[in-house]
Amino acid sequence: MHDFSCIRAEDMYYSQLARKIRYLKEDEKGVEAMCRVMEEMRDDVRVEIVLEMIRDGQVSLEKIAQYTSLPLEKVRELAEKKSA
Repeated sequence: MHDFSCIRAEDMYYSQLARKIRYLKEDEKGVEAMCRVMEEMRDDVRVEIVLEMIRDGQVSLEKIAQYTSLPLEKVRELAEKKSA
C-alpha cells in the first residue's frame, strides 16, 4: 500500500511498479500514452454527460453540443443511437 501513496517512483519499494510509474511520468512515450488514456477517459465522460442530457430532454441538441464542446454531428449521432 505504501507504493500507491508515493508521488515519486524513487520512493517506491516495489521495483516493477516504480519502473512503470517512471515510464508513465518521465519517459516521453509514456507521457504521451498517459495523455492519450486521459483524453479517452475525458471523452467517455463527455459522452455519458451528453447521453444523460439527451435522456433528460430539457436541452436542445445544439445547446448540448455547445455545453460539452462536442461537434453537433456527434451529439446528433448519439441522440439517434439513443432513440434506436
